[in-house]
Amino acid sequence: MTRTMFVRAACLAGLALVGCADNHQQSASQRPTADDRQESVLKDPMGYGGSAEKVDITGGTITNFDKKAFGKDVDTVFNP
Repeated sequence: MTRTMFVRAACLAGLALVGCADNHQQSASQRPTADDRQESVLKDPMGYGGSAEKVDITGGTITNFDKKAFGKDVDTVFNP
């Protein structure tokens, strides 16, 4: 009985290790270099990503209302 339990435990451990294997390994030529990583951090220090389009914060006068910037501000408040 103990041998059967040991074999079952070994099989489960083996399956767990196979399930946790990393299948998305990058080759050395595709990995970002230290300079690439530093440059990406300088461009986006908080890691927000966001759109490539430059959208200013809302503000200005009453006659100058930017709906897209207002939507982004509201989205930032309710979806941090």
